[in-house]
Amino acid sequence: MGESRISMSLVLTTLGALIVIIALAVVGWIFIGDLNDRTQANNDVEVLDAAVAVSRYSSSLIATGAVQSNATMTRESVIAARGSIAADKAELSTNIALLEGQGYESRVARISQQAGQLVSTVDEIENARPDLLRALLAGEQNWQKLATTTNRELVPALASSLDNQYYFMMTDRSELRPTVATGAEAFNREEFEIYTHIDTLLRSVAIGHSSLLAASRMNDPAIVTNVEEAFDSSAQRAAKSIEFLAENGGYELHPDVVPLSTALFAAGTGEGGYFDVLKIRLSMAVRERELIAEAHDTLTVLQAELDGLVDDVQNASTAAKDDSAQAASAGRIIMLVIGIVGVVLTLATAGFFVLRARRA
Repeated sequence: MGESRISMSLVLTTLGALIVIIALAVVGWIFIGDLNDRTQANNDVEVLDAAVAVSRYSSSLIATGAVQSNATMTRESVIAARGSIAADKAELSTNIALLEGQGYESRVARISQQAGQLVSTVDEIENARPDLLRALLAGEQNWQKLATTTNRELVPALASSLDNQYYFMMTDRSELRPTVATGAEAFNREEFEIYTHIDTLLRSVAIGHSSLLAASRMNDPAIVTNVEEAFDSSAQRAAKSIEFLAENGGYELHPDVVPLSTALFAAGTGEGGYFDVLKIRLSMAVRERELIAEAHDTLTVLQAELDGLVDDVQNASTAAKDDSAQAASAGRIIMLVIGIVGVVLTLATAGFFVLRARRA
C-alpha cells in the first residue's frame, strides 16, 4: 500500500514536470519567432515614418519659402511664412535625427546633407526677401505716380497746347492772348517753331512713357538695357524742345508742360534714376529665381535619396526576415533539444526513484 502511494505520487509529479517542460518549450518556440518579427518590424516602421516626415516637411518648406517675391506680399504674410518655415526646419531636424543610428548611415548622411542645403537655400531667399520687397513696392509706387502724372496731367497739357497753338496759327484767334493777332503775327516762323517743338515733345513723351512702361514689365536686365537706350534717345530729343519751350513757349503752351516733361525724363536718366534702380531690383529678382530653381533641384535630389532609403529598408527587411527565420529555426531546435533532454531526464529520474523504492 505504501509502495502504491509512492508510485502514484511519483507518477503525478513526473507528469506535472513533463507538462511544465513541454509547455515551456512550446511557449519558447512561439516567443522566439514573434520576438524577432516584432523587433525588425518596429525598426522598419520608425525609419519609414521618419522618411515620410522628412519628405513632407521638405516639400512644405519649398512651398512656403521657395516662392517669388511680389508686391502683394504683406508684412503679416511674410511673418506667417517665416513661422511656418521655422516649424518645418525643426521637424526636418527632428526626423533626420530619428533616421540616424538605424543602420543606413551612408544614405542618411546624404539625406542630411541635401536637407541642410535645402534649408540654407531657403534661408538665403528669406534673408534677401525684405530688401527685394521694399524695392518692388518702391518701384511700383514710383511707377504708378509717374504714370498717373504723365497720363492725367502731362499728356493732356501737351495735347491741349498743341491744339491751341495750331488753332492760333490757322485762325489768328486765341483765348489765351491779351491782344488779337493778325495773320502775319499768327502764322510765322516763330509760332511754327513753337508748334514743332510741342509736337516733338509730345512724341518724345509718348516714347519715353512707353519705354518706362515696357521696362517696368520686364524681368531680364539685359533687355531693359535696350529699352533704356530708346528712352535715352527720346530724352535727348525732348531736351532740346524743353529748353526751347522754357524760353519761347508762348501763350498757348500749358504752364505744366515744361516742369512735368523735365520731371519725366529726369526720373529715367542719370545715376539713381528709374533704370538704375530697376536694374538693381531685377538683379535681386534674378538671384531669387536662381535660388528658387536651386532649391527645387535640391528637393528633387533629396526625394530621390528618400526613395532610395525606402528601397534600402525594404531590402533590409527582406534579408532580416530570412536571417530572423534562420535564427528562429535554430532557436526552436535548441528549445526542442532542451525539451527532449528535460523529458528524458525527468523520466530517468522517475525510473530511478521507482527502482530504489522497489529495492527498499
